Amino acid sequence: MEVLLTKKDVAKIIGVSEKTVDRFRDLKTNKLKYLKIKGTVRFRQLDVDDFLNKHKR
Repeated sequence: MEVLLTKKDVAKIIGVSEKTVDRFRDLKTNKLKYLKIKGTVRFRQLDVDDFLNKHKR
């Protein structure tokens, strides 16, 4: 079974605040994909990796 990450986990991985993770979720294009499970937001590691690869400088 796949491990799902919390907003706090993602913030640590990316090196940003939790509020910035929220902003990344709300982008119109190339947004950070997420799952909503019973009212909580979770992220798949694969989606976080894809987001990071799309936003490399």
